[in-house]
Amino acid sequence: MGFKIPLTNIILFVLTVITTVWCGSALFGGSLFAGMLYSLTVLIILFTHEMGHYINARRHGLDVTLPYFIPIPIGIGTMGAVIKMKSMANDRNALMDVGAAGPLWGFVASFVMMAIGIAITPVYDSPLSKMLGASLLYTAMSYIIKGVPPEFLAINPVIFAAWLGFFVTMLNLLPIGQLDGGHVTYAMFGKAKNFRKYMQTFFYCFIAWGIVCMFVYHSPTWIIFSLLLLLLGGSYHPPLNNEMIDLNLKNRIKGWACVIIFILTVMPSPFRT
Repeated sequence: MGFKIPLTNIILFVLTVITTVWCGSALFGGSLFAGMLYSLTVLIILFTHEMGHYINARRHGLDVTLPYFIPIPIGIGTMGAVIKMKSMANDRNALMDVGAAGPLWGFVASFVMMAIGIAITPVYDSPLSKMLGASLLYTAMSYIIKGVPPEFLAINPVIFAAWLGFFVTMLNLLPIGQLDGGHVTYAMFGKAKNFRKYMQTFFYCFIAWGIVCMFVYHSPTWIIFSLLLLLLGGSYHPPLNNEMIDLNLKNRIKGWACVIIFILTVMPSPFRT
């Protein structure tokens, strides 16, 4: 049987190249070069994230599609990428291996791109009036590479795309049932009852975080996301065929690595003025 060309995947990828170049150019003063640099960075991060899922899913014998990129001709030019899982992981180790691979691989790609972006950008003598929200990691990288806080950095296309990579990774790690964070949380704690308990605990903490950010940083972002968590019914995760097999050490480390990445990339206010 010959190899079937995934025509839909290719068309969506090409369209996403076009929309990210278009929107990247618009974001950076109409520069085609800036748009191409932004597009390349975004697509590297998205592709790395999804291939992390894909390769590990295939390694576990799961039926999974190649990534479907999602173009959109406004804003940042894309709504990300997805793969379709046509079969479920059999146990918690397989679920963790597949679920954590995307955020971990995508985080590494974002980290590398951010380091490059900061290294090549100029530094201002005074802080900018507008800046991207600064997570612990973004702030630390700015100080280590350039010796200044993030608000003194000129935001080039690579930095912005890598910042989006951090932001999307953090959102993906929220413990909502069908997000990567939901798979990781379920694999770590096992069984629907435990998952709901930890999800509810996180939800209350997230509401408290959102209230603090509302009053201290005047940002409603996390209150809005808390409501979305509630509306999406994020405490549900489909059960596994075999939930009695405990996580091995390697996959437990992956789970806690995802928790650390979430803490390093979360920010009080994503867009600051």
